[in-house]
Amino acid sequence: MKEQSLRIAVADDEPVMQMYMQETLEEFGHEVCVVAQDGRELVEYWRVDPPDLIITDIKMPVMDGLAAMREIYRHSTVPVVFVTGYNSLENIDANDEDFVLVFLVKPVGAEDLREAIDVAMRRFGEYELLVEECGERSLALSHRRLVERAKELLMARHGMGEAQAFEYLGQQVREGCASLTAAATAVLRDARCA
Repeated sequence: MKEQSLRIAVADDEPVMQMYMQETLEEFGHEVCVVAQDGRELVEYWRVDPPDLIITDIKMPVMDGLAAMREIYRHSTVPVVFVTGYNSLENIDANDEDFVLVFLVKPVGAEDLREAIDVAMRRFGEYELLVEECGERSLALSHRRLVERAKELLMARHGMGEAQAFEYLGQQVREGCASLTAAATAVLRDARCA
């Protein structure tokens, strides 16, 4: 199956990482439409020509990647892959979790990057389904947390993969649950009762 070609914005303050990302993403068949030096540049470019996906370092001068995504998410949503040199996400608070779809720890291998893009796009597609269901983005963001907890539970208890867990929730909707949120709530409720 041929992967979808995306217009991707990259933000990183390290020239070597910028070059690596640009070359690797173009090898994957994507177009790198923006290479920003910091979060402020990323936001400025996003305002002019929004990409299909953003890949951003977390720690950058002027404005870091998290602050840039907070600013972008005040106006719109976009799939994002965060890249960090640290092995934890301590500086991500609960509000940031709404837009953290995937994060990678440097050094970033090509296959890890390809997989992160696939996961970010799939999770964003799931979020877009919640937007359709809820009718508004802010409500969908809060419901996304519930769906993510239900998926994690299904993965842990039944050995499902992430896509398989989401498909299970979708199947519950097709079989009579009113919504993805209702299906997720039922999974979590059943787990507490078990």
